[in-house]
Amino acid sequence: MVGPELTEATEKLLSDKGIEFKVTVDDVQKKIIEKEKSPAATTSFLSKQNLTNLDPLLASFFSKRSKDEIYTSRNKAKYRFGEYHSYEEMIKWMEEIERQYPRIAK
Repeated sequence: MVGPELTEATEKLLSDKGIEFKVTVDDVQKKIIEKEKSPAATTSFLSKQNLTNLDPLLASFFSKRSKDEIYTSRNKAKYRFGEYHSYEEMIKWMEEIERQYPRIAK
C-alpha cells in the first residue's frame, strides 16, 4: 500500500522490474471513512451488548471517543481515529501517549 503521492512512481518501478501488480483499492482512506460512517459499523461495535462485555473503563473510553472530535477531546495526544495512518504515525501517537501519561502508559 502506498500513498497517492507515490502511486505513479511505484507502478512504474514495479512495471520496470517486471513485477505484476494489481490495484485493488484506489483510496483506502476513503473506504475507511465510508465504513466508519456507516451506521452498521458504528452500531455493531459500540452496541450496548458489546460495551457491557468490556471492562467498565474501556467501555467508558469507547463510548466517549466514538463521539469525540479531535480538537474537542481532552486527550493531550491527538489522533484522528477515522483516518488511515501510517505505521510511523501510529508509533508517534503511542509514544506521545506514553509521554503525556507516564503513570498509566508504557
